[in-house]
Amino acid sequence: MERQEKRSCVIFHDVTERARCVYATDSVTELLGWSPQELMGMSLFTLVHAEEEQAARNLHFEILERDLSATLTYMRLQRKDGGYALCALSRSVAKNFVVGTLSLATDDPGNTRAALATGGVYVLTPTAGHLAFLRWATRVGPSQGVIYRGPPNGPPTPFSQLPERSDRLALLLDRFTQKSASLLYWSDDSFFPQGLAVKQDLLQFIENKSERSEFTGAMDVVRGWMTDVEGPNGGPFATCNFTLRTFPDPPQDRQVEGIFIATSDAILLTLVPLT
Repeated sequence: MERQEKRSCVIFHDVTERARCVYATDSVTELLGWSPQELMGMSLFTLVHAEEEQAARNLHFEILERDLSATLTYMRLQRKDGGYALCALSRSVAKNFVVGTLSLATDDPGNTRAALATGGVYVLTPTAGHLAFLRWATRVGPSQGVIYRGPPNGPPTPFSQLPERSDRLALLLDRFTQKSASLLYWSDDSFFPQGLAVKQDLLQFIENKSERSEFTGAMDVVRGWMTDVEGPNGGPFATCNFTLRTFPDPPQDRQVEGIFIATSDAILLTLVPLT
């Protein structure tokens, strides 16, 4: 019997007050019905259920203000057919963007998603608190079991006065091509040469052979990941440290931690500078 993978996609939105979508991978269509093209420029809050919109706006501000990574939010998002789906959105700030992986809330075998949410678990949907997967979580909003709402009148500080964010870089890598790390999308040009073309191999910027081997090993761990009714296969998450040749002027080597997350469409790689 053929295994059927539960779907997940990647969404990038900007750090403005509207949280406008700037990129989405194809599986968003299976999850919500919208095509990636239809979502471009659309505010995230257009999709959020009206009862949760203000909380979602408050949380967006808080994530930016605290420069958070690996947060997990449970909230209802509107499907194109007009209904709503209870979704899980795992998000991290990547300098000028917020990058997130989106899936249905119940598609989390073994509570893996919650285990990775070191930045906190936030529940916006009042009726979600009874679900079994939330009873496992140890960080739900400001305290265990509390539905997140934030300030009733919205953020007290203008978005223009938010502090500068750290230099995390989010990249999408081709999950299905073996023996390479083809770049599909990246959140910031500051690490790479201007005009770098899509499908370039990230491995060309990792000069140390042992580090390249460790990098490809981490990719292999997440590349084969699949979830189905029998549970997860492989692993959805891996990390490794390596030296990346970056291209400010002049070029320089930077030590980074790479955090790999598997999604249906691609591997999401977040680079956290160590030097």
